[in-house]
Amino acid sequence: MSKNLSFRQPMGSLSVGNVVSAGLRLYRDHFKLYFGISVGEVYI
Repeated sequence: MSKNLSFRQPMGSLSVGNVVSAGLRLYRDHFKLYFGISVGEVYI
């Protein structure tokens, strides 16, 4: 059984700046979801 790895993209270096940047990007992209959850938890 051979694995098809053609879907994988080359990964860059995992410097602290890259990790922080990726985390902030994920938070920004899902801000409405996170904000809605936090507001909902406050008023339950």
